[in-house]
Amino acid sequence: MTTVSVRIDEELVIAARLAAQAEFRTVQGQVEFWAKVGRAALDNPDLPASFIAESLMSMAESREDGIPFCSSLGEEAMSWEVRQTKRFARTYKKLHDNMIGAVDSAIAEVANNPDIGDKKKGDLSELWVHKFRCQGQLYLLGYTREDGVRLVWMEALGSHENFYRDQKR
Repeated sequence: MTTVSVRIDEELVIAARLAAQAEFRTVQGQVEFWAKVGRAALDNPDLPASFIAESLMSMAESREDGIPFCSSLGEEAMSWEVRQTKRFARTYKKLHDNMIGAVDSAIAEVANNPDIGDKKKGDLSELWVHKFRCQGQLYLLGYTREDGVRLVWMEALGSHENFYRDQKR
């Protein structure tokens, strides 16, 4: 990969340095990550930036580190195999007990019909997103798929932030 020098504001470099330390990236890697998130946000304006960032990080994880997903609904309810990235597993582990059933149902829907979600564009072109409701709130379930082996990877889970819609009111 060839690189080029770019002049950017010193405050942005300082912010990138701080964020890079927290995420164990180089300053250059942090600026590149922010650029990818921004480009993906422009390509997919229906997704919150935090969900995009989480999805990009999860999709970059090694698949050898993947974990089989164990649903509270049981595996017999799913026609495709479901695995989860470590990042998704950490998010799932932090869910409140009253949300697990709704998330498991959404995952079962995806496992029975992976076409249920919307395919995303650009840097997220491998990602599908299924929207579902839990306790009156809209949630997003991001997943990738390997059609040849009927395998679905859970990548990201997050609430849909209706910031712009709420601002119009």
